[in-house]
Amino acid sequence: MKFTNNLLSFFFIICSVPALSQAGDNINNRELSKKNLGFSVIHLVTQKSRIYGDKSLYNLGSKPQIGIEFLINYYYDFTKKYTVVFDIGAGVLSHSFSYLISKDLFDPAQEHNVGENNFISRQLDITFLKGGVELQRKFEAALKSKWVVAAGIDILYSTGGSIGSEYSLKSSNGTQQVYLATADDYSNNNKPWLNYHLSAGREWIANQGRIFQVLLKASYSSSNFFSGTYKFTVGNQPDVNGRYAMSGSYIGLSFSYIFSRYKNIKEKSNH
Repeated sequence: MKFTNNLLSFFFIICSVPALSQAGDNINNRELSKKNLGFSVIHLVTQKSRIYGDKSLYNLGSKPQIGIEFLINYYYDFTKKYTVVFDIGAGVLSHSFSYLISKDLFDPAQEHNVGENNFISRQLDITFLKGGVELQRKFEAALKSKWVVAAGIDILYSTGGSIGSEYSLKSSNGTQQVYLATADDYSNNNKPWLNYHLSAGREWIANQGRIFQVLLKASYSSSNFFSGTYKFTVGNQPDVNGRYAMSGSYIGLSFSYIFSRYKNIKEKSNH
C-alpha cells in the first residue's frame, strides 16, 4: 500500500536527522526532570476487514484504512534508561467494503456495472476511548539524542453503536430495487477490548529540555470490535449472505512532545 510505504520511508528519514539542539551545549551540570506530561498524535493504518462468505460472484474486497489517535501522556523516568508511560485519549478509524456487480446480472440488465470503483466506506466513522501503559527502554544514540524501544498494553472502548443501510437502483417500472443490505456494529457488544503494542524510534532533546519522540508503532488485537453482515439480492441470482469484521490491529507513526525541563544538579542537592 502506497500510504504504508510512505509512512515507513518517513520514519527512517526522521530517525537519521541530527539532534534538534547544538552539540556544544554544556549539560554536564544539568539533568532532566523525572516526571513529565506530554501529548502524542498517532497517524495509523488499520488492518483490512476480513470477509466471510462467497467473495467471487460480486468481487467482494476490503483495503487497509487510515485512522488517528490523540493521547495525553504522563512519563516517569524511574532510572536513566527506563521510563514508564501512562496515557489516556481517544481515536477514530475507518473501514471499507468493496464490491463490483456485473450489469448483466440484474433483471433487467443495467447500463453500467454497479459498484465499480465504489467503496462502502464511512471515512473516520469508528470512534473509541483509550487508556494504557507502556515501558520504554532508551539507548544513547548521540549527544541529546536516544534510541527508544517500548512495549505496552492498552484498553479500548468503542463509543459507536449499530447502523443498517440499504443500497438500491431504479427498476424499469420506476420503483427502487434494493440489491444490497448491510448491518454494522461498532460497539464490540458494548465491551472493552485489549491491544498490545511494540514501538521503536528515536527522541531528541531541545535546549530547554523539551523532548520530541518519533516512534514506529505496531499494535495487535485479537478482538474483532467492528463487525457487520451483508445480503445481496440481484436479479435472478440466489441471495448472497455473509459477514465481515475488523480487529483493532494497526501500524502507525507516533509523534510525541514531552514537557520536560532541565534541573540544575547543584541547586537540586541544596533542597
